[in-house]
Amino acid sequence: MRALLYLFIFIRSEPENPVHKEIISVILDWLNKDIKFDFRTIRTLVARLNKIRNDTCRNRVIAELNSFWVKTGNFNMNRVQISVEPIIYILEEIYKKLELQEFDKVRIMASSVHNYPSFILGTHYCNSEEFWKIHINYYNRVFDEGFMSKWEFLFLVEYPKMVHEKRK
Repeated sequence: MRALLYLFIFIRSEPENPVHKEIISVILDWLNKDIKFDFRTIRTLVARLNKIRNDTCRNRVIAELNSFWVKTGNFNMNRVQISVEPIIYILEEIYKKLELQEFDKVRIMASSVHNYPSFILGTHYCNSEEFWKIHINYYNRVFDEGFMSKWEFLFLVEYPKMVHEKRK
């Protein structure tokens, strides 16, 4: 998840960098709603990312993935699992905007979601409803689009249920 945080930060700061499309493409080819995050699947992603040209963004994403198992014991993996489909959607939307060279939209979209991985892991300061209103919905306020609207229920209903759930 932290790998996505850094990917979104790099995209926000430099949306024109072509390596972002390459990284997103590799992640989308690897990620699916039924994925089980384990050492083998993470190693597969790292191997695929290593084939992309050397770049600061790629290297940071790989570094975060390499430390994934050190950190996962502290996180609610059920919360991570229900967030996979929204993450896929986010990556697809950013990719589409990059293809269209809508860099202002890419920048704002990446800005609105860059803390989402931290939120999923429970390390962000906002509650679910605040996170939706302040962060995710920021893009919609700027561009009057329905970005992430399909997953609003996660923030208003599902994530709040998980606040007191024991971490596995």
